[in-house]
Amino acid sequence: AIITRQGRKLVYSQLSVLVVDDQAFYRNLLSEVLRSLGVNNISTAVDGVDALDAIENSRPNVVFADWVMPEMDGLQLTRRVRRLRDERMRMVPIIMVTANNLKSQIEEARNTGVDTFILKPVTLKSVTDRIKEVIEHPRDFATFDTYVGPCRRRNRGNSYYGPFMRHDDPIELEATVAQEKAVKGEMSDITKRIHAFLAIVRNGNLSKMVEIRAAAAEVLVLAQKISDQHLAKVCWSLTAYIDKMVDYRNVRIDIVATHLESMEVLIKTPNSQATLREEIANGLQVMVTRAISAA
Repeated sequence: AIITRQGRKLVYSQLSVLVVDDQAFYRNLLSEVLRSLGVNNISTAVDGVDALDAIENSRPNVVFADWVMPEMDGLQLTRRVRRLRDERMRMVPIIMVTANNLKSQIEEARNTGVDTFILKPVTLKSVTDRIKEVIEHPRDFATFDTYVGPCRRRNRGNSYYGPFMRHDDPIELEATVAQEKAVKGEMSDITKRIHAFLAIVRNGNLSKMVEIRAAAAEVLVLAQKISDQHLAKVCWSLTAYIDKMVDYRNVRIDIVATHLESMEVLIKTPNSQATLREEIANGLQVMVTRAISAA
């Protein structure tokens, strides 16, 4: 059977949103983005099991669920939600939060009953776009023995090249020359070093902030070498932020971590996804400007 899901005018203050993520940093980050939009009723859960209880208690209008979680991941949660007896909750829009951008993985999630996707690190624009999509223009809902979830029919023509087309089209990394592949491999190795330095900083050794800054500068040089302007902008943003703080005790670790996550996503994301890359780079600059102003 096909059930029509009626769209309605988006009023953030009237929304109830559930954020499901096992990492407190990402739960808090997404919650802050939602609050900045005017969403007042926000519930959180640490995994799929916790989320099922939260869905029953808070009855959200939208669920943001991380893909990878212990106990019950985002896909398992989606399967459970799509089999709930409560019809309203069975049809609740589910937005999968993920760093996966391969077509095979996206299709797996679509076949599980996910409404749409948002790539980490989330940006204000990506969150608003996805919420508007599922609230104002929800797809009809299919209930069959073999599948329960949003209709998977393609409603857009070949002339559509908007931000969601990437979920229907192949999203494999575009073919690159040998030099670019080698440079990206080198940049990935550097980000692993930054992860190690960041772990030491979290334990109180702020001197490693110097090495984080130096490593980001290395990635900046490599990004310029392959003309990756978006990645270069993110690296410059991180080095500029650390330089501005002077006293490393004032450096916000969450901002450094978000830059690192952004660097990793941009290294993996092809240049053809220019809109997404621009959102990430510009969003971080806004974050840094506000953080410096508040310091």
